[in-house]
Amino acid sequence: KTDTFPSLLSAISLKDSTMIVLLLLQALAIAVTQGRVTFTHSEVIQQADLGITKSISLNKCDDGCMIYTDSTSEFLYITDGETDCINFQVLNMEQGELPPNTTYRLEYRGAGAPPAFVLYVVDQSAEFTDSFSVKPLTTGNSGLTFETRFNTRRTTLLNSGMNTPWFGFIGNFEPGYPRIYTSGYDAAGEEACKPVYQARSKENVESSRVMLSSPIITVDVGPSDEQTNEKTPITITNGGWYRYAEPYSSMVYFSPGYVGCSYTQNQFYATDKFAVIDVFRSQSVSLDFDVSMSIPTEKESIHIYVNGEEIHLFGDSSSTSRHFEAHDFEVIMDWFRMSPSSYFAIQFDFGAPTPTSTEAPTTSGSARTPLALFAVFSATWFPLAR
Repeated sequence: KTDTFPSLLSAISLKDSTMIVLLLLQALAIAVTQGRVTFTHSEVIQQADLGITKSISLNKCDDGCMIYTDSTSEFLYITDGETDCINFQVLNMEQGELPPNTTYRLEYRGAGAPPAFVLYVVDQSAEFTDSFSVKPLTTGNSGLTFETRFNTRRTTLLNSGMNTPWFGFIGNFEPGYPRIYTSGYDAAGEEACKPVYQARSKENVESSRVMLSSPIITVDVGPSDEQTNEKTPITITNGGWYRYAEPYSSMVYFSPGYVGCSYTQNQFYATDKFAVIDVFRSQSVSLDFDVSMSIPTEKESIHIYVNGEEIHLFGDSSSTSRHFEAHDFEVIMDWFRMSPSSYFAIQFDFGAPTPTSTEAPTTSGSARTPLALFAVFSATWFPLAR
């Protein structure tokens, strides 16, 4: 078969080049610069939230709180208005704890602009029945293995560098797991918060290399095997960009700053990204996608080209899905933010490999057990949000 992928991309690019330039110019003015996101039991604060006063109040510590950050800045302090309680350099990316108080503030006392950071504050009165751990995600920890807490189910990664890690999983999981969220471990357990990736099958888990960029990421590997009490080691290794999607695999995309909880629709993480653009190909016999979105106008549509078929997706607080069948797939997608409150998340799922004979394609499945062996991450970089 002739490789039509470059020619297809060129044709679409030439047709839409003028429009894309205009969209880029408009979208540049609508990057999300405020990043404070408040969940039921927690909040996420970033550099942009400090504002001109270089300070901000903490709102989840009335009953005491746990704090986590990926910064070691000696100039970032938490104070109660009278006493300095915690300095980020002393905290050294370990878990901190604050007693009940309603007057805590985060302050930056250095010269110039504050450094990039993520601060994750969790209400201590909230009850969590599942185990968790919180780790910083940096390009410098590539190759390290984190031994998570005994029987850890959810691992939250703080990512102020906005690295784009890829996630791969090997092992046996409960149906529907692993799941990846753009929130902390507390919100990942709420019905109102949806994952950006959810495993479709055992083959899907083993074949997917899910790449995403968010200041906070939580991986939920599902229930553990109570008989063996196995741990879940997490390894960060080197990876790269996958232009070709494997059969049975998934790929996910979402708008920059995306949170994923129904009650945070007008809240976004701070980001200077304003577009999502990618191209990929897969030799599979089917393709499905599911999208949830709040895109009020057609001019801000998600544009998806599947083997040349053009699809425009938009709608206010809506969701949709599509199914395609072919011998292989060439997919192009783009989206440009035109309004500050628009968002979306989409998961592409590829089916069985294209058969090499005239026999009809078949799919296979196997039973899953609750033991999750490990997850793999890699810090890589992309110029546009994924």
